Formats: sequence, C-alpha cells, structure tokens
Amino acid sequence: MTASYVGENIRGISYGVLVSVNGVGDFVSSVAVGLRHYGALTSLDKEEARKLFGADQVEQWRRSYAIRPPLPDASEALNSAADFPYMNLSDGAVPLGECLHDTVQRVRRSWNELISASIKARQRVIIMGHGNSLRALIKDLEGLSDDAIAELEIPNVVPLVSELDSSLKPTTRYRIEVS
Repeated sequence: MTASYVGENIRGISYGVLVSVNGVGDFVSSVAVGLRHYGALTSLDKEEARKLFGADQVEQWRRSYAIRPPLPDASEALNSAADFPYMNLSDGAVPLGECLHDTVQRVRRSWNELISASIKARQRVIIMGHGNSLRALIKDLEGLSDDAIAELEIPNVVPLVSELDSSLKPTTRYRIEVS
C-alpha cells in the first residue's frame, strides 16, 4: 500500500494504494499520494479562512485548477519541513502550497512509478486517496478539462471503481453505494 503520511490515515489505512498478489499486500508510504497542501490556509478551518479571505477567494483557491493559495510565512514553512512526513525530504521537496495542477504532477509520478507498473504486472490495486489526489488521478487518466475537474465531487468513504482497458485507459467509472 502506498499511503500519505497523515498519521491518522496510516493508522486507519484509509488512504493510499494497496498492491496485492493473491491476497498478499505491499505497503509503501509516500508523500506522493498525500493531501494537497493548502499553504497559508492549512491551519485554518473553512469558516476561519472564509472570514479572513472572503468566501469567493477561498473557494477559488480550493477548487481552481491553476490558482495556488498563498504560501505560509517563513516560520510556518520551517514547521512544515520539520513535520514527520517531510523530515527526510531534500530542501525544496516539501510542498508549501499547491493548486490542483501541482497535485496532478505529484500524483502522476506515483502513477508512473508504482501504480501503472503494478497493474501491468496483473496485481490488484486499490487506491484509497484524499479527494484532491483522487481528482488529480481521474483528471490525468480520463483527460478531463481543468473546468470539469474543478466541478468533480469525490464523496468520502464511497468506493469509486475505474475499470481500465489493456492500455490503462478508463472504460468505466462508477460508485459502489454502501448502505
């Protein structure tokens, strides 16, 4: 499984990529499938951010494909670099603020380096990801426009299945409703 470094998610194994052969799974931790970094908005809840920057501006930062939120100040950036998931990364590798375009680039590397190779090797792959990481992967795989991906909603805890053809192009995407 490839999982983000968000502590509660690793403990609950609720985010990441499970690569399995005959029911035996591999687990690999990586910041590549982690949360999108919201920059200076990171420590704020949605209501606080809306009060500080205005609802329209916050929504633009959260949903826009190419508009990054403001970066954190220098002390917050140093704190992010010292956080557990990032402490072994080289300088400049810690994301300080990402738009969805940045997330697509990060997730694409994970797809190219791990996920697609595992699928081609006929391993079973389950991707359990953060909403923006999943949106980034869907955009890349399905070739969705920047506007279309900004409108795509990924509900929490609802399995989403993407069936792929032999060239790893999606043929069908559907949700499994759990009651």
